[in-house]
Amino acid sequence: MSLNKKANEKKPQIWDENQHYVQQLVKKHSEKKGAGDRFQALIEESETVYEIIEANGTIKYISDASTKVINYKPEKLIGEKIYKLYKGKELEKLAGMIDFVLENPSSKSQNVLTYKKKSGQNVYLEVSMQNLLGNPAIEGILLSFTNVTKRVKTEEKLHYTVTHDELTNLPNRHYFKMLLAEQYALAKEKGTSLAVLMLDFEKLKYINDALGFHFGDQMIIKIMIRLKMFLKSDQLMGRYAEDQFGIIVKNLADMGAYETLAKNLVALFLPPFKVDNYEFEVSMSMGISLFSKECRYMDTRESADGNGEFLIKQANIALLWAKKEGKNKYKYYCTDFSIQNYKQFELRNDFRKAIKKNQFEIFYQPVVKLKNRKILVVEALIRWNHPAWGLVSPDEFIYLAEETGSIIEMEKWMLKELCHNCKTMLKKGLPNPRVMVNFSSIQFFEKNFAQHIHNIFDEFKLNPKLLIVKVTENLLTNESENIQGNIQKLRSMGIKVALNDASFSLSCLKNFNIDVLIMDGSFLNNIFMNKASALMVQTVVNLTRELNIKLMATGIENWEQISFLQQLNCYAGQGNIFSRPLPKNTFKKILEKGTCEPLLPRSTYAELVDERRNYFRLIFHKYLQADLVILKIKEKIMDVGNTKILIRDIGPGGLCFISDIQFPVERAFTLQFETSLLDKKIKVYGNPVHIEELSDHLYQYGVKFSINEDERDNLMKILFEVQIKVKKSTVFEDRSFTADAPADYFKVPGNSAR
Repeated sequence: MSLNKKANEKKPQIWDENQHYVQQLVKKHSEKKGAGDRFQALIEESETVYEIIEANGTIKYISDASTKVINYKPEKLIGEKIYKLYKGKELEKLAGMIDFVLENPSSKSQNVLTYKKKSGQNVYLEVSMQNLLGNPAIEGILLSFTNVTKRVKTEEKLHYTVTHDELTNLPNRHYFKMLLAEQYALAKEKGTSLAVLMLDFEKLKYINDALGFHFGDQMIIKIMIRLKMFLKSDQLMGRYAEDQFGIIVKNLADMGAYETLAKNLVALFLPPFKVDNYEFEVSMSMGISLFSKECRYMDTRESADGNGEFLIKQANIALLWAKKEGKNKYKYYCTDFSIQNYKQFELRNDFRKAIKKNQFEIFYQPVVKLKNRKILVVEALIRWNHPAWGLVSPDEFIYLAEETGSIIEMEKWMLKELCHNCKTMLKKGLPNPRVMVNFSSIQFFEKNFAQHIHNIFDEFKLNPKLLIVKVTENLLTNESENIQGNIQKLRSMGIKVALNDASFSLSCLKNFNIDVLIMDGSFLNNIFMNKASALMVQTVVNLTRELNIKLMATGIENWEQISFLQQLNCYAGQGNIFSRPLPKNTFKKILEKGTCEPLLPRSTYAELVDERRNYFRLIFHKYLQADLVILKIKEKIMDVGNTKILIRDIGPGGLCFISDIQFPVERAFTLQFETSLLDKKIKVYGNPVHIEELSDHLYQYGVKFSINEDERDNLMKILFEVQIKVKKSTVFEDRSFTADAPADYFKVPGNSAR
């Protein structure tokens, strides 16, 4: 009925133009033979068939055009039931139209019916219908229908093109989502199970790069064929992305059946593929999300629109986890996925939009001359200001830029932005130190990489000598003509080359013309505990001095390290004790001074105490283990976790914890903390209000609770009990504590989010 109502809104013009004419046709044909002949001739030439049927479907009249349109002469049809011309769904549609006009005499009905000719050929007819049983001239239901086969086939072809992948003819991403929505609705209605499998194939990009897209396309086709031969007819497959296929599997017998399917799919791609004279091995990773009332792996929260797309999202999160475990692995989605994995999934999804939305910005960190604290060099560091996760460090997105092929575009933007900022600072009379940039090694494979740099500096009328380029030993020793050519061109432009490699070799210093050696912070870690470490640093300092190479020590964290390096006459240094990487406007204030003094030691918890001045706090001698879940990011409900953290101290107003995940510090980021003390469960909620980077990939947060008074009272009772026990016994023990230091604790696979 609803289809007919919708159809009635779109009536062909021919209906309105010819309705009066057809009504008078029969009457005038008998009264005026001459005029009737003329009308009969017009009808015979018309491409539209006109028909009058009784309420029971008996055909009273049909025009001669039926011979051309449906291969039936009028005399063969008059007196027959119209229903005999259609079968199956088409018969149902016709009957529905007739029922509609009988129930709604003042309304018209329109639809496209498929009529099968005697030859077996399908003809698409656009049928219009109106109830004129009460009209004395007609006394029946009036129909007109036209052959619209060409139009329908054109529309079908267009629809297929829009909804299918050109290379494989599989449903594309958009159509795959539509198919999933249909299957998800059926699974919910019938209470059956449904699984989405996302398969990602590695090495295809390398095949494209090495041998060309012809081989890559052939590999995609062979993968598709292998999958099609394996899957059953009711298991739906689509090409979801360039190297990614999606599969919808429904209503398998039990969890064991899904497990068997997953194992067989992995085994399916262990044998190599042969393309022309080449044999290729590909590694496949797979993420699986299940929808079932019984399945303990499924997340029972459904997406707001109820179309099942959350299953794709969950399968992609599981896929990310499978990739981290190695080649040819599969993982099921579960709500216990770590926050870091979810974060990586979100970053991967949002990365391509980041440049267009101008979400990147440059931070600056000074390199100082250790002798007099003068700023010698400014290192430019790119940051991603993600709308949900805040500032994201390059460690978490550079690999995405390289994977997606966006690295060149991103670093070109960075260089232009850097030149723009340098030009602005020069106009304001600020000091003009050199700028150090770490380009991806992929850039050096570009034939015109050095020329692009020259062009950008020329565009801003800046001297390229301002630039210092970081390189690794692998890059210097690579014999690629493009790499060596680019390095030579950079030097010819006056650009300095800095070797940035924690495991550099002496032969590299000897054989290559290095301007600067960057000594990794790991060299300084144990200089006061390990004599060998101190001797190694001393050797590097002396060697670079003899070779006339400027040495820059990085990762300097304390005054003792500064003093040690000064005694050795190390040339330059960089570290958070001088300044953390800062945004442009903040860094200008440091640059104006021209020097950068080490920061004085300060209390780690100063800002945290301010947040809790109205409450006591319990500082632990050991770290309290807890599970962290993200409940909400801004207005988006998440419920993502569980990830291990260490609580340093806690009070009724908030807590301080350490994690190896970098969170944004904002009130709209709601976290759930779950732990236990004295065998009593503690579950509290709060927002991060303070962050401090303790070391690489270790962060300390201050959290302000957002809990009601009842929850606060319950927490206080537990904390008071702990306080009493601490007073009675100096050594308070509880199984929720760990004796491990944070750096050691987060190295354990089960504790680390990475």
